[in-house]
Amino acid sequence: MHTGVPLWRHNRGKGRGNSMNKATTNLVITAIAGQGITLMTRVLSEALAAEGVKVVSTDFPPPGQRLTAGWSNIRWGEKVYAEQICDGDADFLVGLDRIEAFRVAIRYAADDCLVLMNESIVPRPLAPPKLESTFGWHHPTLDDILSCFKRCGINNVKHFDATKLAREETGTHLTVNAVMLGAGCASGMFPVKEKTMENAIAGSVPPKMLELNLKAFRTGVEKFKAL
Repeated sequence: MHTGVPLWRHNRGKGRGNSMNKATTNLVITAIAGQGITLMTRVLSEALAAEGVKVVSTDFPPPGQRLTAGWSNIRWGEKVYAEQICDGDADFLVGLDRIEAFRVAIRYAADDCLVLMNESIVPRPLAPPKLESTFGWHHPTLDDILSCFKRCGINNVKHFDATKLAREETGTHLTVNAVMLGAGCASGMFPVKEKTMENAIAGSVPPKMLELNLKAFRTGVEKFKAL
């Protein structure tokens, strides 16, 4: 019987566990190009390094044109060498778009992976408008995505509307990456102090945008604590 779940997810072993005590920790960040995934990866990598943690990271595929999907791999620990994360080996996943969060999780997430997901999506066409209206095509709803996570055996999914929160608190959706970075920091995903992360943000954004990004980061921290 076809369940819609990739067969390799049925047949794979259990995840390795997302304990911070193991030799290597694997994080995937996924988004639509233009959401600030490259900046987010750089800030987190620099914050980890500032804490004395050995870290490697890469964008895969490299950042391209806007509205194309992309993700980055960040790995840290005592014995970390290659940048690429093996399929089914991610301890943590941060998704700035709910569709991309699920699409990338199918490939990378371990069974016990903690997924932190923005409920919103970046609007993009599915097909020419006439076909969309004729066949009633639409993007998967939040309930659709959460149901698919469960069918794939990925049950530790934390989610909130980070785009809406960014608009309400900073006046722009462009700070959604900082909101998600704050939520990730509060979740315990990264062995990084909040102050260290704020210093990394200060070293990575233009001075005129610093206070806005710090506000978004702190908003994300508080939001996750309230989940």
